[in-house]
Amino acid sequence: MVDFGYKGKVFSVLALCAVLSLASCASRYNFAVGLSDELAQYYGIYPSLEADLALVIDSEADSIKAAGVDTYFEPGNSIRQKLVPWTMFFSDESIETARLVEYDDHWFAWLEKNPTQFLLIVNLPPVAPAAAPPAGAAPPPAPSDPRMILVPMDKNFFIQDAFFKIEPAKISKVNVAPETPKPENKGK
Repeated sequence: MVDFGYKGKVFSVLALCAVLSLASCASRYNFAVGLSDELAQYYGIYPSLEADLALVIDSEADSIKAAGVDTYFEPGNSIRQKLVPWTMFFSDESIETARLVEYDDHWFAWLEKNPTQFLLIVNLPPVAPAAAPPAGAAPPPAPSDPRMILVPMDKNFFIQDAFFKIEPAKISKVNVAPETPKPENKGK
């Protein structure tokens, strides 16, 4: 066996640490989900909401889209239970921005199934439907539900952190982590 000496051992340990660090960075990252000030202005208070974040496979994404947001959040929904989602709870008393960090146990469960899509879904009240088309006209295609985001996970998915803001009737992706709203903005 070749003895690399002290410098060789130090180099080997540093190389191993670098590889483990890169593997960690390539497999998960940080998410932040917060409430917009507009949400309280729209409802007069910050409404009680649940938001789920999960990494899913294509068949799970298809089931969620087919069921819809309202069905997904029904008590005992089997699709939701199988996902092992990271659930965030928001209300007028709990407006803190939620953060899922890279070392949370949820990552291990999600990455075991080789996910293909990122899901963020929130039980905001639905938007009022658009007016019906004139008699005899074909109905427009159904839009995707703005209370749910499904993002395909390509090879660059884990390069940067992801930040989202819950607004009246939709979820928006934002460039910086949302700040916790100011309580004085309620109902203005």
